[in-house]
Amino acid sequence: MSLPLYAQLLAHLLFAYTLFAEPWLGVRAYADLRAAAARGDSGARLRFYRSILIIEWLWVLVIAALAAGLEDPVASLGLGAPGGILGSRFGILFLAGAFAGMAAGAVVVRRDPAFAARQLEPIRDMVPATAAERRVFAAVSVTAGICEELLYRSFLFFYFTEIWALPLAAALVLSSVIFGVAHAYQGIRGIFATGLVGLVFGGLYWASGSVWPGVVLHALMDLRMLAVARALDEAGAPASPRDPAVPEGSAPVSDPADGT
Repeated sequence: MSLPLYAQLLAHLLFAYTLFAEPWLGVRAYADLRAAAARGDSGARLRFYRSILIIEWLWVLVIAALAAGLEDPVASLGLGAPGGILGSRFGILFLAGAFAGMAAGAVVVRRDPAFAARQLEPIRDMVPATAAERRVFAAVSVTAGICEELLYRSFLFFYFTEIWALPLAAALVLSSVIFGVAHAYQGIRGIFATGLVGLVFGGLYWASGSVWPGVVLHALMDLRMLAVARALDEAGAPASPRDPAVPEGSAPVSDPADGT
């Protein structure tokens, strides 16, 4: 594929950012959030959420500028309607099953909030605790579904297959590894878990030729955090087994000694 020079430069710069800068920025931003929460800074979480919104939509602006240099950006970046197996009845059943699985997970959380608290341990300082935080977190979840799928699936698949001329299977594996490393702030377990999730999203992209099934599933998975946070509030359970329960409308103060 012949790309204008500016588009090649943008693609290389965005790849370098995704590979190196994004993991480092995530670790630093989460460390700053934990430190602010330990100081009792009630606005820290909202500032953290808003920084995510700004950064991730900036990715999309760069991808849009890159797309302007492509002959067929819809096909190259998987922006069209799903086709292949996910454009069939099986695809509808698959997505319905995924939604049902997430709903079942919410039921488990309500029945065993202590289990949910343990699962949230690596990211406990990110969990929304107030009504205002939940509203902004909903926007973050939708933003992550759109922007992260455009970056880690649409862009990286394009970059590896069109610029590096790698097979789709290699693009799937490499993009999933990079997606996992981008969540380094969650620790080793988080890198591994999100890398596996990246394989699922990448598989959806490969099977359908479209980024949109992954966008929907990704956003719903992140929005599930709201159900988890609500269940913990109703049960009076802390986001971390060592943190005190937080009354509605107040900001939690987290233990600064450990840390999604």
